[in-house]
Amino acid sequence: MVWLSPALDDLREIATYIAWENPSAVRRLKSLLQEAIEPVAEPPYLYRSGRAPGTRELVAHPNYVATHRMCL
Repeated sequence: MVWLSPALDDLREIATYIAWENPSAVRRLKSLLQEAIEPVAEPPYLYRSGRAPGTRELVAHPNYVATHRMCL
């Protein structure tokens, strides 16, 4: 699994936004998202088809959907 720069940028923006209100929640959310997303590499086609062609989506948290694409 490789995190692309735009995904890392999104994660940083989310963390910065949440940190203004609740810094401890940022650590929990980042952990939760990473734990939910990392296993995607194993059964990648288990997740629903994405809105963009050739992608899959994982609901990592009720407020966040992770989109991934398989590269062989």
